[in-house]
Amino acid sequence: MRIEEMKNVDIKTVDPESLVSVNFLTYTTCIKKCEVIKMRLLNIPKMYKEELLYSYLLRLAEANGFTNPKAFFNHRGIFPDKDDTKLRLDSLEDISFLLPRLSSYYTGAEIIANHTVLPVYLSFMSKVKQYLTVNAMVRKKRDYPNIVGHIMAGYIDDVYVCPDCLKEGHYLRRGHHLYGVKICHKHRTPLMKIIRDRKGMAERFEPVTGFDLEEQVKYAKFADELLKANISTDLYTVRQALGAKAKEEPDLEDRYLCIMTKLGFENPEALASRMYKESTMMRNIILGERFNILMCCAYALFGDVESYREAVEKQGKYIVPEGYTVVDKRGVILELKHKACGTTFAATAYGIESGWSCPCCIEKDEGEIFDKMIRISSNGRFTTNAKLTGWKDKMEFFDYRRGESFVNTPYQVLKMVPDDIRNGTCETTPFDEVAAKVRSYGPFTLSSYTNGIEDVVITHDTCGHEFSERIHAFYKKPRCPVCKIRQDKWLLRFVEERTSRQYSLLGFHNDEAELLDMNTREVFHIDKKNLLKSLGSGVSTNTLPVTKYNEVSLDGYDSMHAKVAVYLFTHYQENEDIDITKQQIENIDIEQLKIIFMILKKRGYLVSRRIGIYRLNISLEKLKQKTAKSVIREYISETYKIGDTFTLKELLGKEDIKYRAFARALGVMRDNGEIDIVKPGVYKIKAFAVEYF
Repeated sequence: MRIEEMKNVDIKTVDPESLVSVNFLTYTTCIKKCEVIKMRLLNIPKMYKEELLYSYLLRLAEANGFTNPKAFFNHRGIFPDKDDTKLRLDSLEDISFLLPRLSSYYTGAEIIANHTVLPVYLSFMSKVKQYLTVNAMVRKKRDYPNIVGHIMAGYIDDVYVCPDCLKEGHYLRRGHHLYGVKICHKHRTPLMKIIRDRKGMAERFEPVTGFDLEEQVKYAKFADELLKANISTDLYTVRQALGAKAKEEPDLEDRYLCIMTKLGFENPEALASRMYKESTMMRNIILGERFNILMCCAYALFGDVESYREAVEKQGKYIVPEGYTVVDKRGVILELKHKACGTTFAATAYGIESGWSCPCCIEKDEGEIFDKMIRISSNGRFTTNAKLTGWKDKMEFFDYRRGESFVNTPYQVLKMVPDDIRNGTCETTPFDEVAAKVRSYGPFTLSSYTNGIEDVVITHDTCGHEFSERIHAFYKKPRCPVCKIRQDKWLLRFVEERTSRQYSLLGFHNDEAELLDMNTREVFHIDKKNLLKSLGSGVSTNTLPVTKYNEVSLDGYDSMHAKVAVYLFTHYQENEDIDITKQQIENIDIEQLKIIFMILKKRGYLVSRRIGIYRLNISLEKLKQKTAKSVIREYISETYKIGDTFTLKELLGKEDIKYRAFARALGVMRDNGEIDIVKPGVYKIKAFAVEYF
């Protein structure tokens, strides 16, 4: 017989032979345990308003004659030492067993809503986590061991008191145990940290210091109002509201750092960095909700609870699904009745909205809970092929999209599901909302959309390309996979092709693109955004909004290139590093030198090592040697004019150069815009390149 099975068994009817597999000590302990359970509490004091549940249990112990809380907890089987023969309070359902008279005064939902700090943290949980947390608190669940014991301490590690509040009543206020609160906003008094001994008794008090008084008063008031506001929302909605507000704020990370420093947090730099990533949605949260970080973001961005509530409610409100009626509402906790079976259970509004149903009808065991979670979270993509043995134990799954089975842990499979799908928003998101979100990532237009599982069609306004992929893949990497406009190496070719090789991209400086006119050898600069917009819309090259560089002599510009090249070949050896800031060439300033260095780099004379440092890639002797390109350029300039055609056969036999070298050289010249292919082996002359030597 298991100890848990002895809850409803009369000790007089227990047959000692049924405990033959249990040693004598365990049997004796079981008898004592049943006797303890039958003992009733003599005094049941009232719970004070805003009293922490942990504080109430301390007063309950004192009212019933126990000298310290640990003795009371061990006596009643709450929070015991590591002893399998003792019961423990894993859920509020156990209150009716361990503390029978207490359960007649207070319901589980009432305790959660009014005597824990969970209502604040529930709003920063996903819909799935909200449902599982509340469901685990009101009934035993092996996958959330002792979660109520965690809630009783209020998601806190330490205990704090306000000296002035203690004069009004000897109990712990739950508002003093919210993350980052170091002052009582009512009395403007710094909190005292209670240092406890091994028996749980107060040993000494330490004052909390190291913060700005006025900023802490504002934060403590905000946290307390947020606790009492009972805002019904979820993690996805909160992050949408924070992200929309963060876009309006300049220098956001510096602002976070300033506020966190004033509030007296340890390592404010790291905290501010994490807050910036969370509020700007740079990091996806799958399973690890960061309650504390998001609460700090809400305070720093909004400052007051009403503004925060309005921003959250703009993102949408919950709707109780059909088949359920609301029996009672305790803050963010709803007591719902299932019409089909008549069962009353507790859940959050957002949790029940996302598809979770009556636990007595569907969630009979943990395996069914997990199977339902997988099916709903992935919109039917994944299903389980084996029985759940543990959240970190590998098991077999089936992927309907790929049509194959795979083995992984339940935890990792849930991480594979995108945020929006896991929160149940894909099938209900309207087209206009998805289109607006796509537009927020840049010059993209949503062409077609069905749901979050099937591929969508998106048009890149900059280059005009259309591409299809899953909407969540686009949210993760919002870019055009066809042109890859963000890659500067490809952008060089993109600029040349879109301008019919009239312009060549030299590089970027301070968000400005530097262009070289291939015909006139003039250098221009243009804002990078205007460049991409103009090229993407197919504007003629003559209307590009370019501006000539000041103080750059266009006449004899090639001679300037030759002058710099000769200077470098004279003063430096091959593979020697060159610092551009230390070069002094007559009549050429540093800005002109930067442009010339980039052009020489494009021609292959220089190799960039790091910012401002180049390496000479070729010697003057090698440069003067006959190459395939120099032979071709010399031949066509002397024989043909622009617009004429020539063949590869004409080049063979000239100098001691092989066929492959000529073929490679023609390919390079084609990329440079000097020639074009008419048909295999036949080329058309588009421009004569200027040779420096």
